[in-house]
Amino acid sequence: MQRRYNISWKNAAKKDLHCIFAYIMFRSSVERAQYVLQGISDAAYHAAFMPQKHAVEPWYNRQDIRFTTKWKYKIIFLITQDEIHILRIFHTAQNTRKIKLTL
Repeated sequence: MQRRYNISWKNAAKKDLHCIFAYIMFRSSVERAQYVLQGISDAAYHAAFMPQKHAVEPWYNRQDIRFTTKWKYKIIFLITQDEIHILRIFHTAQNTRKIKLTL
């Protein structure tokens, strides 16, 4: 049986989700925004089963910081002994230089 890591969402990731939701709601609908947030949440949930299988995040180049994607959203997470911490979530079309990546 696969081990599932606990998931924690850092404040920056929560803010990212809020901004994604607001943007999609404004451009489309509440239903579409909820659908996208559910997809992102599901991707984070699935990453918690085998986080080491995901690619190392090149901005950090550390074995404990990985990423997964859902549609065009990149989900960056930190792996600890018992938990994965969702650090940031952003659309890959964004200018990544503007995104401050902190632990």
